[in-house]
Amino acid sequence: MKKLFQDYWKKLYFNKIVPLPPIMRFTIILAFSIFLSVGSACNNSNDTPKRIEQLATGYCECAATIAEVDQKARLMTSDAPEALQGLLEQLQVEFEKSSTCLQPLLAELGPLLPEELEQLLPVLQKKCPTQANNKELITELLCQ
Repeated sequence: MKKLFQDYWKKLYFNKIVPLPPIMRFTIILAFSIFLSVGSACNNSNDTPKRIEQLATGYCECAATIAEVDQKARLMTSDAPEALQGLLEQLQVEFEKSSTCLQPLLAELGPLLPEELEQLLPVLQKKCPTQANNKELITELLCQ
């Protein structure tokens, strides 16, 4: 019996023919495809972390008015210094309000880390594009 097995193994090895029954081929293909799909689902790097989503939502809600005032200040010409001074004071008040609004969220989730800023910007572009343009304001409010 041992001699018969050795002869059969030599034939299989040298001919590189390993016949599998059809049900066995189907089982192997099915197991391999399940393995790949589970592996790719676990490694999906396109998903943004829930923390980043929550920070983006909070920022969009709290910084809406300061973004509007900032936009007005940027579009204003320098020939009206009194109006510009009033806008700067309004910017300071709105910054205080936005900072106060974000404090509970930042206390719960923690401040935004500098390496997370690149993840946050695309989320902000989708949620509130006008507020996502001012990177300095984002870092000032969220990276405290």
